[in-house]
Amino acid sequence: MKLIKALTLMLVAPTLLSAQATLNLTKGKTHNVALESTSTVSQGTSGKDVTIKSDYYISYCYKVTDITPETTTFSIWYDRYKHMSTEMPATIHLRIDTSIPAASTDYIARMAHAMVGKPVTMILDNTTGQVVKTLGAEELFAAIADDIKAAPEDEVDMGQYMTNVILKGYLDLLEGIAALHPSAGNTGSEWTTATNLGIITDTYIPYAIAGKANVAKSSSKYSTIDVRSAVTNANDNSATINGVKVQYNLSGTYASSITVSNKTGWLKKGATTTDITGTISSMGREMPVKVNIKTKLIGK
Repeated sequence: MKLIKALTLMLVAPTLLSAQATLNLTKGKTHNVALESTSTVSQGTSGKDVTIKSDYYISYCYKVTDITPETTTFSIWYDRYKHMSTEMPATIHLRIDTSIPAASTDYIARMAHAMVGKPVTMILDNTTGQVVKTLGAEELFAAIADDIKAAPEDEVDMGQYMTNVILKGYLDLLEGIAALHPSAGNTGSEWTTATNLGIITDTYIPYAIAGKANVAKSSSKYSTIDVRSAVTNANDNSATINGVKVQYNLSGTYASSITVSNKTGWLKKGATTTDITGTISSMGREMPVKVNIKTKLIGK
């Protein structure tokens, strides 16, 4: 159950994929992205299928703190995190909402509360759209250190899971937005896309996404980019979890439709769907896994 519990904290901020481009932002301005996501993870274990449904709402803040010809620097945090995971049909495993007080014994919710408004710094390459440096991750984890020390043993690892999810979500969403502004905003323009995403358990299990993006429509203010991609294995198809080597075999599809500002390159709205099936094998046991993630994004 520990693996599927961790899988419910799957990365929910999508890498949006696109062409080579740069952002055109203003130093000192704060941009926001509201994310709503539903993920369903099914795993075969102990002779039966276990399905976890997770619903998320996350309000991200990206403040532009510095701009040079080569890079753009952001201070990034979330001001609300809402998450409920349910083992189907109706057993609630996890419920977090940082807009309401957390119970003193709900250490996972307390960790999420402690990270509200705690910024990390990410430096973005203006040419490639990739994050070249992340600063402040240790400070983010330190914000929940007291709750981790007080938490029951089976919840201690959740603090690291949550920190990983949040940091990877910040990075993927930022890189995706940066890459989406088309270098040529003509309707019908098409290009190849490729990136890696991943499932966060006790480690990070990557998968590759590659396909085609095109400018579905464009006006004087906005461009809408559609992406259709295949999901395949990444790296050597293995990861190490708690000192044990795990083999995985994943495949599926990824699709998105994202609207961005032609002036700034920043996200206006978007939607993504990811479907993955495969197996995870360890110590002679093979478990089937099925994942579906649907996400809506609103930016300003």
